This record gives sequence, structure tokens and C-alpha cells, in this order.
Amino acid sequence: MSSFKSDDKFKDKDKGIGIISDITLHRHLLQSALMSANYKVRYIHDPEKKKLNNIPFDIIDVWLVDLSDGSEWEELIADIIENTDAPVLFGEDTVPLHGTPAFNRWKKRLLGKINDYIGPPLSYSQSIEDETAEIGKLPAEKPTKVHLPKELENQNSSIETAERVWVLAASLGGPAAVKEFLEYLPNGLPVAFILAQHIDGGFQKVLSQVLERNTEYKIITTCEGEKVNHGNIYVLSVEHSVTFSASGMILSSNNPWEGPYSPSIDQVIGAVADRWKSQSGAIIFSGMGEDGTKTVPIMYESGGLILAQDEESCANSSMPDAIRNTGCVSFNGSPQQLAYQFVDLIRKQLAVAS
Repeated sequence: MSSFKSDDKFKDKDKGIGIISDITLHRHLLQSALMSANYKVRYIHDPEKKKLNNIPFDIIDVWLVDLSDGSEWEELIADIIENTDAPVLFGEDTVPLHGTPAFNRWKKRLLGKINDYIGPPLSYSQSIEDETAEIGKLPAEKPTKVHLPKELENQNSSIETAERVWVLAASLGGPAAVKEFLEYLPNGLPVAFILAQHIDGGFQKVLSQVLERNTEYKIITTCEGEKVNHGNIYVLSVEHSVTFSASGMILSSNNPWEGPYSPSIDQVIGAVADRWKSQSGAIIFSGMGEDGTKTVPIMYESGGLILAQDEESCANSSMPDAIRNTGCVSFNGSPQQLAYQFVDLIRKQLAVAS
């Protein structure tokens, strides 16, 4: 949840769209395109001129983040990921010249995406510049971690190579959900995680940094050639697909991921299920589309378990909804509930094994 809360001036007002861009023309064109369709633009930010503070996170339905160089604005992106519950659209298409056929196609795609995320526009539009946003930042509350069951103590150090491997699958709205899930997990679980997050490659480094600040698990970003060990989270590259060797090593194929999204959740789940079979599992977080629906049944049939974020807590539930429609999901819940359920599942698996 966001650690920011709006003051009385924002109460009872309809939510809208937040725009962050370091290009003046892009800010103008994004705002104009949205307002022409009667969407509310509630916040516009120029990171070149002002620091990122006093943001009205709780009046934003969706963020449009359009930055020329993601690495230059790592702190800004990290703050957005950590403090918003709304979907964040990174790295949208370069805005074409106004008045051209390409611009009209760009505008149509943009409005179509916004409609998918927050529905049709209201009957009027209103813009609030960031100068008028007077938000008081409240101290962030530390989540209460799930207690590590006594029978799981010291299990992580017994065998280095992971015997249990779970895929964390996420897309739109996923970074915040995965971060929250990891915040609740106790350190020392005898499990390794493979993170397959749909995201633009320029923002993957920032995502890893955000996760690293919010979990005691070790974040591995250069995965190729690494052995999958307990206690680690492996953030897969968006550029090259991977497989897993018999010894549990991550092997790069040097080929792009299949399908329209990277990394391909279907490919990752299929590869993990093939290597770890009944000791595999997947947690499907917020996102759009149906990535994962092809191979989740394969993991399920091999004895693996599937959990999914519930509709109420998702920024966008279409991906977990599609996974639920496969009939393979054994538990649905918020990121916090998923953390509690996950720890209990690992405890039961070890009890059966012993």
C-alpha cells in the first residue's frame, strides 16, 4: 500500500491519470490526447525541474511514465513503484509528429490502453499541476513478516542447490504486488524464486533495486550460468530466453523470448516445471493478458502448485483471472495472504517429505 495520503482538498474527487516525462512536448501531447477524450489528468511532473515529492498517489488510477533515459531517473522510478497501488505504464511508444497519420494511430493505441486499464472517460476533464499537490508524506508502516515455522529453521543451509523452485509471474501492476509479497516473507525458507516480470528492459535494473531494498532474499540479476540456490531471487532478463540444466543451472539460449511479452511467463513456467516437477510452483500476480495459461496446466499435472493474486487486490486482474480459468489454482489471495499461504505450503511439503 502507498505510504502517502492526500489532504482534504483531494477527498471525494474522481481519480485520474498521472503523467511523468522529461520531454516538454511529450507531456503536452500526452495531456492533450487524454483530455481530448475527456480523461482527467490529475498530475503532471517534469523531473528536470523538480524533485519527486508531494505526489497525490491516492488520486491516480494509472501512471504514464515517459522518460528518455530510464537509468538517469532510477530514484524517481523506484519511488513510483514503491508508493503507488495504480498500474504504471513505462516506456510507451515515441510520440510521432502531431497531425500525421502516425500520430493518430499512436493516440488511438494510447486511449485504447487507458480504456482497458481504467475504463471509459468521465464527462469532463481536469488537470492538476504538481505545484498544487500538497500531500503530506506519512511514515511508512513496516509489514509484519510471516513467522518462520520452527521446522523450517536451518533448512535453507542444508542443501545449497534449490530443491524447490517457484516462479513469480507478474505484468502490469506486478512490481508493487511482488514487492509486498516479499516484504511479508520470512528469511530462511528452503526455496528459490524465478521472477518473470513483463517490463521494459530499461527499467529492469530499477525494479531489482526496489526489490532488494524490501526483502532479505538475495537478488540475482545476471542469471546466465548461475546455479539456482535456495534463498535467492533470480530476475530474468527481458532479452534472452533461458532453460535449466539437470544440475539446476540457468542457461541462456541467446534467442529472444517467444510471444509478445518478455520474459515469456509460459516459457519460464514450462522450463521450471520440466526441471523441478512436483517441487515447482508459480504465483501469478497482477497483469494483463493470458501469458502462463499454456504451461500452468503442465506444471499442475507434474505435481506443482499454482497460487494467484485475487481480483480485489490486483491493479489489473486479467492475467490471474485467465490462470484461474485453467482450473489449476489452489489458492487466491492478496499479496499478504499469498505470503502466509506460501509459507504454510512449504512447511507442509517438508512435513510430508520427512
